[in-house]
Amino acid sequence: MLPHANARLTLISTPAVSDYDDTASTAAGIRWSGDVDAYFSTATRRAQTGNASDDVAVDSLIVDTTDTLAAPGDLATFTMDGAEHERAVASIVVRPAAAGLRATSKLTLVTT
Repeated sequence: MLPHANARLTLISTPAVSDYDDTASTAAGIRWSGDVDAYFSTATRRAQTGNASDDVAVDSLIVDTTDTLAAPGDLATFTMDGAEHERAVASIVVRPAAAGLRATSKLTLVTT
């Protein structure tokens, strides 16, 4: 159990894929399903491009499991504040247990 959870992760799926824009897509697949504690947060990061810099919102979901949940491009479905959300995964980092801390996985989500 996470020390503080404000969300529940319920599904990781692979997105539907189409080889061509005018053909039917293949069905999405389920990579993982369950119901685990999660903590959703938004942080502001500075992104530098050439001589310009911008503040960018980066959303992440820390999950109470180290199972191989997702790969970049997968879709994470989670509930928060009584609503269901679906977001693409940009990256995943597994954090092993350390002194007094549980092992977790951090999913960085594509900002919409």
